[in-house]
Amino acid sequence: MKKINLAIIAFFVTAMAIAQNTATSTQTGDNNDVNIMQVGENKSVVSQTSAGGRNQAEVSQTGVGNEAFLSQQGAGSSANTTQTQIGDNNTTSSTTGDNNVTTQYQQGNDNNIFLGQGLIQNSSVSQSQIGNGNNASITVAGPGTRGVSVEQTQEGDGNNAEIINFRGNGGDVYIRQYQDDNNAVVTYNNNAQSNQFRLTQDGLSNDINVAFQGARRGDVMASQLGDFNEAVFTILGTDNQSHLIQEGDFNQATIYQSGEGNMGLIMQHGSSNIATLTQMGIGNQAIITQNGSGNMATVTQN
Repeated sequence: MKKINLAIIAFFVTAMAIAQNTATSTQTGDNNDVNIMQVGENKSVVSQTSAGGRNQAEVSQTGVGNEAFLSQQGAGSSANTTQTQIGDNNTTSSTTGDNNVTTQYQQGNDNNIFLGQGLIQNSSVSQSQIGNGNNASITVAGPGTRGVSVEQTQEGDGNNAEIINFRGNGGDVYIRQYQDDNNAVVTYNNNAQSNQFRLTQDGLSNDINVAFQGARRGDVMASQLGDFNEAVFTILGTDNQSHLIQEGDFNQATIYQSGEGNMGLIMQHGSSNIATLTQMGIGNQAIITQNGSGNMATVTQN
């Protein structure tokens, strides 16, 4: 019995020496609440500051080498953030402002989530990744971004989703990517405001790049189903809408809109099709449809 007890003690001592979790929590102000649960060998840092409001933070990590960083700042209001990581060597970080609800979830290995939304108010942000080697990030530029909903979902390996310089009121963003090595980048430049973007990519190595350049109330919706499809959107002006559907492999689409109230749609079914749509002016409408392989179409409206 003594040997068994000694063995048990030695086991627990060894386990404690190997599995070392570290957690740091700093709270200032009223009614802050933090709950940290870690199993394995992980690190978490939580900082909450509130002036009369109530911040709530929950961090859950299971595995080895995971890191979670969370900062919430409220001025007489509340923020609620939940971070969950299951696997090894994942990293999640977020900075939130007033009255935001944020959920970050990662399952797998070597995933990364970043959220710098300190200037967003009254908004909802959800980022979820299942697989290995995925990256999802959101950066916010300038005050006055409020009442928005942002969702990024990635399932597979090696996917990347980036929202850069996000700003504006009511400009919702939804990015969903499935399978492997897909890439989506959305950029807001020149004080772009209140633009909508919705994307679904399902396949391998699909790529989309969207730039809202000073655009107001733009609406972009894209779906790429298949492998190695590419799309580029450049949106300027006010109240322009552009939609894209590509089903197949190696298709390419380019859409440029400026002016006001333009509507464009590209639909490509097959392989190795190329479509280019340019709209400048007011109230233009265009539809490009291509079926089969190796087709090419160009439409320009002034």
